Amino acid sequence: MTRQEYKEIYDVVGAAMEVHRTLGRGMEFYYNGIIVELKSVAEIVSDHRAQLFNYMRITGMHRGILINFGERFLRAERYLYLSEEDDFVLLQQDNYKDYITDN
Repeated sequence: MTRQEYKEIYDVVGAAMEVHRTLGRGMEFYYNGIIVELKSVAEIVSDHRAQLFNYMRITGMHRGILINFGERFLRAERYLYLSEEDDFVLLQQDNYKDYITDN
């Protein structure tokens, strides 16, 4: 994942935060090769993650964001799909730099 691709993830989450701020709580859409799953539920559960992961596997997209509009504050989980290992990584403040390339 390049620095630009990582920035795009945060841009999408920022836009979702603005929508949540403007429209309130509770759609699925595609943005520049990122699968974004928007939920309006009490909490994100493993079924929601599994659905996002399946979309990412099927489409071959390596970035995905699960966004929950159902809570008072918007909640977003950012994932990277490592197709070589068929594994998903939750990108967090302490690990995201491990997955950024200079390209």
